[in-house]
Amino acid sequence: MSQSTISYLWREPEAAKGFVTGVSLHSHTNQSHETLDFIAELSRDWGVLQPIIRWGERRSQRASGITPDYARSYWTPPLTPRLAFDLDFRAHENLHR
Repeated sequence: MSQSTISYLWREPEAAKGFVTGVSLHSHTNQSHETLDFIAELSRDWGVLQPIIRWGERRSQRASGITPDYARSYWTPPLTPRLAFDLDFRAHENLHR
């Protein structure tokens, strides 16, 4: 039985060398609901963003009566599953040239 490993190209640029097969375990497609809670985290981590984020929240509240809930809010990426597959496939092909 062969061994399996999980490698991350963003951590190890040479991780794909020597392999002929790869699997994408996660992809952001138009079938995904990607939460916006990272916005709240950014404003917490980068203090300079806090006044801008709070201004946008107040503006939303005044204009619509809605206070943003980043944990329940989401966006849908534009890529179809087929386009995501093609993108990953081409990237994999380019690694083996």
